[in-house]
Amino acid sequence: MAFEADLYTWLNTLAGLTALTADRIYPGLLPQNADLPAVVYSWIDKDHDVVDCDTADPNLSSGQLRFAIHAALVDENGISVDAYAAAHAIATQLRLALNGTKRAVLAGISALSVTELHTRDSGYDDFTDTYVVEVTAGFSFTEASA
Repeated sequence: MAFEADLYTWLNTLAGLTALTADRIYPGLLPQNADLPAVVYSWIDKDHDVVDCDTADPNLSSGQLRFAIHAALVDENGISVDAYAAAHAIATQLRLALNGTKRAVLAGISALSVTELHTRDSGYDDFTDTYVVEVTAGFSFTEASA
């Protein structure tokens, strides 16, 4: 779990991202009645003990994370807002930060590199009543051994 905790801490230090989301970055699920816009991240897949000939690191892992960006269709006063623009602005900040990440150290515990990056416009989500854009990122990372 160290990587996930480090990732959460790192995401909250990104000025371009937090200027748009404040501290509304959540692992797993979007909380009910959460203020928006918000980012929710979750694993798509995660592999441990990947053999990497370059590092020969027994703690090397890899995986893909999905970052779902939720933007409200109306503001707190019920006025229509441009959720499409809001969600894409956050996706851009997230991509810029992830794209520049090569062997970064998060909170001194996990090192990572981003191996791939994709964006998908998911459109309206009737369950959350939000507009959603997803950024998918592939990671290689190390975790401290237990």
